[in-house]
Amino acid sequence: TGEHGLEIAPVHDVMQAEWGCYGTKVGTGTFGSDWEIGTGAQNTGSMLAANCAPSTEGNDLAADLVANYTLNGFDDWFLASNYALVALIRVTDKLPGWDSYSGYLWSSTQYIDPTIYANLIGIGIYRGSYYSLKSHLHDVIPVRAF
Repeated sequence: TGEHGLEIAPVHDVMQAEWGCYGTKVGTGTFGSDWEIGTGAQNTGSMLAANCAPSTEGNDLAADLVANYTLNGFDDWFLASNYALVALIRVTDKLPGWDSYSGYLWSSTQYIDPTIYANLIGIGIYRGSYYSLKSHLHDVIPVRAF
């Protein structure tokens, strides 16, 4: 049909994980990962290639969760970049279930000191752009390009 964009998984599929790779800069460039729309899959691939372990034993890593996610036969999910996640949250209140979600979602973008921090987006009462230690647990939602 020529249509393209980003698809966000249903709100009931929100998972919780560390960003991972605490103490490690993932990828190349100043912050290691890109912020721009269209770079989430590449950022997620870099996270997977770094083969990091969680800071706390038993915790999941965000990139692993999205890489292993399948919905409606699609298995090409990734973590959105910071700017893509910002664009997605602008329409989430129009999607079933997302209108009542409040929380923080990891992006695939590192921030300030890329060995320690990653960027996340707040939705609902937490609306805005934030950063957190990569070792902290926050929500994860898979996205895919079509």
